[in-house]
Amino acid sequence: FCHHECRAGKCKLILSHTVAYKHLPGIQIPSQHVPNIAAGFIRTLLFVALTRPYPGSWVSCPRTIPLTPIMAESVSQALLVVDMQNDFLLPSSPVCVAGGMDAVPAVMQAVQFARENGVPVIWVLRAHHHLGVDVEISRKGHFSDGAGVCVYGTPGASLVAGLQADPQEIVIHKQRFSGFMCTELDLVLRRLGVTRVTICGVQTPNCIRATAFDAVALGYAQVEVLSDATASASKAVQAANLYDLRQVGVSTPSLEEWASGIVAQVAAHSAI
Repeated sequence: FCHHECRAGKCKLILSHTVAYKHLPGIQIPSQHVPNIAAGFIRTLLFVALTRPYPGSWVSCPRTIPLTPIMAESVSQALLVVDMQNDFLLPSSPVCVAGGMDAVPAVMQAVQFARENGVPVIWVLRAHHHLGVDVEISRKGHFSDGAGVCVYGTPGASLVAGLQADPQEIVIHKQRFSGFMCTELDLVLRRLGVTRVTICGVQTPNCIRATAFDAVALGYAQVEVLSDATASASKAVQAANLYDLRQVGVSTPSLEEWASGIVAQVAAHSAI
C-alpha cells in the first residue's frame, strides 16, 4: 500500500495507487469502504512520519530522542549512580539486593572522585506512583498491600546513608530497569556532550546491565561498569554479568583502574 522513507530528516510517503483489500485472503470489505480505509492508513503513516525520531530507528518514548549527535572527538564523561536506595539495600526490604551494601563504600569513593575531578555525577533512581500503576507487571505484587517499593517521597526511595546528591547534580527518575527507557537521561548526556558513560550502583544483572546495554545501543563511544562499585546477589552472578557486558563492548574496570585512567587523562590534557 505504501512505502515509508526518512532521509536527512525529511519524510516521504510514496503511495501506490490502491490495494484491492477485497482480494486479500480472508478479508471481505465492500468496495465503497476502501477509500475510507485507505485514508485511515495515510493518516496513520503521516503521524508516524512526523513523529519518527530519526532515520533507521523506532523509539517507543519521545523523551529518548537525541537532540544532538555524539561527537567522537569529545572527551566528556559522566558517572551514573544507579538505584543506591534504601529499598534496594536495606535487609528489611522485599527487593533488597544481597551483597548490595558491600558496594556502598566503593560507590561513595567513585562519587567523591568524580566530583573532585570535574566528572558530572548523575543519579539514576527508581521512583514509583504509590498505586504501582507505573511498575513492571512482575513487581506489581509489591504494591498489593499498599506498601510498594521506591515510592515517591518515601524513605525507601531515598538514597542509602552515606550518599547524597549535591544540589547541582542531576537526578533522573526511572520506572524500568534501564535508566534510558522513557527518561530524559539520553537528552541530558548528549546536551552535556558526554561520550563516555561510567556506571556504578545496583544491581548488575538488572538495572546496571540494562542501562549499559542501552548506552551501547544508543551509540556512546565508551561504556564502562565499575566492577567493584556494583553488586549482585552473589559473586557468581556478578562475575557472569560482567563477562556478558564485556562481550558487547562494555569495559569493566575496578574503581582504582577507572580513577587512575582519569588522572592520566587529565595529566595528558594539561600537558598539551
